[in-house]
Amino acid sequence: MRSFKIIAVLTVVLAGAFGVFEAGYFMGVERAGQAEDEARLAQLMRSAAGASTMPANSQAMSDKYWRTWQAIRTSYLYQSQVTDEKLFQGSLEGMVKSLDDPYSEYMGAPEAEKWAERLSGKISGIGAIMSGKAERPTVQKVLPQSPAEQAGLRAGDTIMAIDGRDTKGVPLQDCVKRIRGDEGTKVRLGVSRSGRAEPFELTVMRGEVSIPTVELKFERRAGKKIAVLTLAHFSDVTPGQMDDAAKKIAAAHADGIILDLRDDPGGSLKAVVSVAGLWTGQMVVVSERNAAGSIKPYLSDRDAVLGQTATVVLTNGNTASASEIMTAALKELAGATVVGEKTYGKGVVQRMSVDQNDGSMLKLTTSEWLTPRGNAINKKGIEPDIAVPLSKEDLEAGRDPQLAAAFKRLTGQ
Repeated sequence: MRSFKIIAVLTVVLAGAFGVFEAGYFMGVERAGQAEDEARLAQLMRSAAGASTMPANSQAMSDKYWRTWQAIRTSYLYQSQVTDEKLFQGSLEGMVKSLDDPYSEYMGAPEAEKWAERLSGKISGIGAIMSGKAERPTVQKVLPQSPAEQAGLRAGDTIMAIDGRDTKGVPLQDCVKRIRGDEGTKVRLGVSRSGRAEPFELTVMRGEVSIPTVELKFERRAGKKIAVLTLAHFSDVTPGQMDDAAKKIAAAHADGIILDLRDDPGGSLKAVVSVAGLWTGQMVVVSERNAAGSIKPYLSDRDAVLGQTATVVLTNGNTASASEIMTAALKELAGATVVGEKTYGKGVVQRMSVDQNDGSMLKLTTSEWLTPRGNAINKKGIEPDIAVPLSKEDLEAGRDPQLAAAFKRLTGQ
């Protein structure tokens, strides 16, 4: 067996159980402290290669593995479809899948390369954000000037089929993989829409999608100026964009801030620690606990330039991972009010290692994160202080009762 050489170790705080179709998923990396992470994961790999981790019946297991391999290579009918590399890669994928962990994954070189492209900011897809809470994916948001918008896809639409294949009961992450693809290629979507008796089909030409990390606008309500700040995801550029937004909020003398983290799937741990510090100041924003029970705190080094401005955080079931870190930090340290729906509940961290021999990648859950008060939220989520649902009917009618509740909290009207 080939050795697994570590050339990159990336810290991921991303939810993979709902989809952002412009890239399949957003993800982020923590580059600060990478040398430390490399050394730690390299040690894990060395330990895994040691005799202490080998099962007592390793020889019997190895014999069975190769007997199965030999049977396939000598007796399987469709030999033209089989290669040694395909069998080997499939066995590694199956090993990781046996963990029954939706966030751990082994990727061959082609898929790993696509992940690297998304890390570099290249995004190709249709430009629609989806929810997987129902038995079929539902469109949560269509990005402006995206291929999805140009094709006529709308918020509230249900995706019934992808290239003729039914989506009922199919995990959202698998639907994402079917829909995403190279720029210039087409995907056929079977769509069900309220007000239309029968499903219909849309053909979408995939293309490059531009997604702003931070969006800021001001609204005057009941004589107060409110900053509405939307974070699409946390990337390497988010802290700088947030600095610009914070300066504009301060210059405008805003009376309150609505931080919209709905449908934010997470991203870079380093970025969220930095951004949260704009409200919390130099405090421990989140801590990480590994399998051995060791706890590593992440301290923001920012000044709390927004800490004195009343803040409401908007969340829903797609607020996940790094955006949940942000929600918890502002709720527990900065006195922010959380409005909307319970968050997704993705409170574990993945580290990714790349094999320099062939470009394959292992993404493995290695730790869980804790809120500033020491709470673990994995599979639990964060409950809002003020619960406000947003129905499919609201989406179709263009209503936003959650945003309305946030304005009411800040203005009293």
